[in-house]
Amino acid sequence: MSDDRIAKLGIEHGDVVLDIGFRGVEPLKLFSEAVGHSGLVQGVDVDTDAVDRARAALDPEMDRNIRILEGSILELPQESESVDVVLCRGVLHEVRELDRALGEVSRVLRPNGHLAIADFVRFPKSKFYAYRLLNSLRGRSCLDVWPGFTREALAQRLRVQRLTVREYEILEGERRMGFIRSPGFLLLADKI
Repeated sequence: MSDDRIAKLGIEHGDVVLDIGFRGVEPLKLFSEAVGHSGLVQGVDVDTDAVDRARAALDPEMDRNIRILEGSILELPQESESVDVVLCRGVLHEVRELDRALGEVSRVLRPNGHLAIADFVRFPKSKFYAYRLLNSLRGRSCLDVWPGFTREALAQRLRVQRLTVREYEILEGERRMGFIRSPGFLLLADKI
């Protein structure tokens, strides 16, 4: 991830960054470099195994400003108004209680804090239901509960939580959810 991309996310030196549902420690290390020794990067995930693997992959001497925590987006372990930037990459489509999750994000963000959401652009419900049925027939559980999001629907839910959309972009390439291929998006919002 480039310095320009990190700056676009709103990450600055000295910030406290929360990465919900982090995907390994490499992005956390990049964010750690951006916030410097006076900042803090926290990775939160509900998966105990992912948390244990991430903790084992960190070097206690080199990665002093990175904390790995087990927790849910529905009940974040951070104190209210304690985080400057929240990253939520590829998580929201798996969250049943979306408004509660966005409320938690807003709760932990400081006033004028930044939120970055990367997820699927809305795709037809018929494809989504076929995907869920196929998983069921194969005996697999399906955590995915949303067939992606439209900019408007997500912006409306964010406004209720005192978050306003600053930027929205469709990402290059397609993301994959089973046999479904859909473009991804990056939405940047600020707490007002």
